[in-house]
Amino acid sequence: MKSTKQGETGGKRKPTPITPAQALDMLQSALRYCQQSGLSVECKSDDALAGLVIYLPTAKAETTPAGLRFALAGES
Repeated sequence: MKSTKQGETGGKRKPTPITPAQALDMLQSALRYCQQSGLSVECKSDDALAGLVIYLPTAKAETTPAGLRFALAGES
């Protein structure tokens, strides 16, 4: 028999909410990892209303039933 901690229901845990600032910190960290791996990363932010544009020349984004998937161009 599996024991559970007090208060656990045995179901899936809800993700811990994060703030927008924390999410941007994670994105910045991920982009640093991309750069460290040798990927080219370009960012443009001329206007706060237009937002931030991130360009990774050798990468592509695909929409899947599970959400976005990123891959190198030429990979499936």
